[in-house]
Amino acid sequence: MLAEQRAERPGDPWSGHVGLPGGHKMPEDHSLTETVLRELHEEVGIRPSFLDGPPRIFDVRRARPSGLRVAVFVGRVAAVPQGTGSVDPEEVATTFWLPLQALEQTESRPRPTMFGEIQVDSVVFEGHVVWGFTLRVLREFVTWLTTPDPWWSEPRGELRRWRSQAL
Repeated sequence: MLAEQRAERPGDPWSGHVGLPGGHKMPEDHSLTETVLRELHEEVGIRPSFLDGPPRIFDVRRARPSGLRVAVFVGRVAAVPQGTGSVDPEEVATTFWLPLQALEQTESRPRPTMFGEIQVDSVVFEGHVVWGFTLRVLREFVTWLTTPDPWWSEPRGELRRWRSQAL
């Protein structure tokens, strides 16, 4: 999975955290899928032609404690493009490929939050610490991948409502 280490920025509550490419829908985006494709290109240099089909909505989650609703999309890269990396160093410090197996080894680590430092379950891969919202999304994705009868075609809850906005 392609992950990114966010750039260090004063005042950014997610400064320096590991996350997944993404961002806010802009007025020029006609759908959430357009938002995903724009953000993939802006942040990590992945163009739609690099993908094996369009990205698909996977889930809608609330990020704690901010309360932001996040539409999570998945897509498959047809071939790993040369030069995939941070396109906007103001947003992304670096990118890396996180193997699914890395998610199997969790350890408790101190992490700074808006409420102070707390101990959290984390995955450490090549010096990158994956925790919180990103770790929860990735664990859910691995569960979905390993389920014999995935729920992909039958969205549940809030996902059903968001699916129409994705197209």
